[in-house]
Amino acid sequence: MLVYCYFVNIVFFLCFFPYFKLIPNITAEVQPFCGFVALFLIFLRKRKLDPISQKILYIIALLFFYLLISFYRGLGFSTLVLSIISYTLPLFILLVFKDDISYVTEKTFLSVILINLSIGILQLLGGFGFLNNILALIISRGTGSSSLDGLRGITLLTPEPSHAGRTLGLLLCTAFFFHALRRISKIKLGAIIVALIILLVANKSGTGFILFSIFICSYLLSRFILNKGKKLNFKIKFSAAFLFKLIISILLGVLVILALWFSIDALYIRFPIRFLQILLRIRNSFSNFYNFNLYHFLALVAGKRYLTVAIGYFSLFQNYGLGHGLSSYLMDFTQLSQFAGVDFQSITTLPLFERTATALKPDSYGASIAQDTGIVGLILLLTLLISVWKSVRLPNVMDLPPSYLRHTQSVCIAIFAVALYMILLNTSTSLPFPWLLLSYVYCLRQILTSGQIKAISPSSSASPFN
Repeated sequence: MLVYCYFVNIVFFLCFFPYFKLIPNITAEVQPFCGFVALFLIFLRKRKLDPISQKILYIIALLFFYLLISFYRGLGFSTLVLSIISYTLPLFILLVFKDDISYVTEKTFLSVILINLSIGILQLLGGFGFLNNILALIISRGTGSSSLDGLRGITLLTPEPSHAGRTLGLLLCTAFFFHALRRISKIKLGAIIVALIILLVANKSGTGFILFSIFICSYLLSRFILNKGKKLNFKIKFSAAFLFKLIISILLGVLVILALWFSIDALYIRFPIRFLQILLRIRNSFSNFYNFNLYHFLALVAGKRYLTVAIGYFSLFQNYGLGHGLSSYLMDFTQLSQFAGVDFQSITTLPLFERTATALKPDSYGASIAQDTGIVGLILLLTLLISVWKSVRLPNVMDLPPSYLRHTQSVCIAIFAVALYMILLNTSTSLPFPWLLLSYVYCLRQILTSGQIKAISPSSSASPFN
């Protein structure tokens, strides 16, 4: 068991650094090494075939069926194998950690925080001289030489700031998860949050700000509803006092939004960060509402990312919703983009190499599986997410303090919201982040269902970072 705990901690650690070049001769930015180790752990320990495991097996079976179709269309075998790997290995992260996340020690998580904080401080202080060669060796496009130029921020151990923003979002969710497990104190949680906010400001990416905003808003909203419900459910007594507080809260929120809306120019001049640049572009786009074009707007705000996501979901309305086969973007990108009404060459806000691209993969797990496997694959993915979401429902358990249960429920919902955004709108197929987050949700559900924190507390010697 001690050896098993050791490997669980190693996989957990590697999940935060998916851009390391650990496997030679693979050109992909996200390397699936942690997924291979997770697959080894699945065979090492017998597991029950629960509903979540069944949904994952159905998705894998469907992917292999479409592999045969894609092979018939003439795509190379190696390309299809890499596509299968990128889809399936992250799912094994969920299979392992939904039951065994409690084996991860506090020291392993704090090691991840300290590594990112140290790299971030070095990059923030401009210490790129000796980092450039090291980063180029271990990370694809891993050079920080231009990280602090203009709008670009620190990249941590990732190829670009937006990828680092995803890492910071994962670290925020993980910190709250460990606090919910009572594995780290409020003081440590506060210190971690301060460190992450410093890194977020230095990162300057819109992705990081969006993920932080989703987590904070989801947590505060669910906490507000649960606190007003008194009982541990979503039934709210709409008293006059409650409605008055709700109206005041809405009005204050509107005033804050309006103040930000009309002061973006001054804020952007003072703090030229990517997030404020996105807000400024959004405001300018809506100021000319009658000439508003959704695709030009998406390109202006997020480049090609959301355009490829839109193409992936629009492909459901083509080919009778049956999908186009694995890695279909390599053969059908031009046809699919024309069907979705996306003319890349006319979108001048995109870089030239993206406007002339002939194959762009959807930057979303959900959009990719919709494009490749059609409505059946998307339904299977949604049923998997629903299976996890059902576990978020707060049962009528009173063994733990109500305030702790409401806090844990709010953390659970906030983490699920971040995972949902990543899977459906903003993450590559091979990235393990959202599936690790879903395992947090499942673990917290066990606490809420049983009314007690799991007693699984492995020896600190199980961590490889003692």
